[in-house]
Amino acid sequence: MVPPERHRPDLPDVLRTILARALAKDRDQRYPDCHAFREDLEQFIRSEGKPVTRRQVAQFVQQITASDAPAPDGLEAQARPRLGRRWILAAAVGLVVVLGGGALLWKMIAAPEPEKVRVTPP
Repeated sequence: MVPPERHRPDLPDVLRTILARALAKDRDQRYPDCHAFREDLEQFIRSEGKPVTRRQVAQFVQQITASDAPAPDGLEAQARPRLGRRWILAAAVGLVVVLGGGALLWKMIAAPEPEKVRVTPP
């Protein structure tokens, strides 16, 4: 792995420490979970005293992870928000309707016919 300071020699020491812990080979030296990692990153951002926007984070991530070639669609295409969660709700409702209708039809078809009772006149 190439050290981050090789790509960005201007990285602050605190951020280098956070990255080193996040990328450590030994699992016991890494962050125990994403919440601890997030907490350290947020603390670093607050210590800088500058507000950070989503666009700046997207640009920063692209700068760190990008190869030498520019992205074909540009940053705007990559940072564009994806579909909302409404489609998940619509799919779940559709699935419930289809499964419910299928179960109802199966019950109707699989139900035995009632026995015919002959009534004789007295």
